[in-house]
Amino acid sequence: MPIPTPIIAEIADKMPETSIVWLFDFSIAIVLLASASGLWFLHRWAHLLLLPVAAWWAWMGFSDYALDAYWRRAVSQEMGTSYVVQSVAAGCLPLLVIVGFALALFRRCSIERS
Repeated sequence: MPIPTPIIAEIADKMPETSIVWLFDFSIAIVLLASASGLWFLHRWAHLLLLPVAAWWAWMGFSDYALDAYWRRAVSQEMGTSYVVQSVAAGCLPLLVIVGFALALFRRCSIERS
């Protein structure tokens, strides 16, 4: 039987749960995908304007863990390494969606030209 361990409330009480992180980043990805679809109707390559926005979002999620070693260590000790990995992966989700959308449209355009 697992022994319950108390969580030190220095960082853990200020961090959102992983399900909230995934849901929020998924919502951002859907908004960016809808925006990319709308921009694509204006011009074929206009959706690439959202690429810096998605890259900025991914960097903001990653920079906390990459630049501050003390904070990263404290979060991984209190919340676990899986929390750090999942929150960084969730932050990269909008970037992956926009890159995937761009690659799908590029492939579609190249097939139409053939």
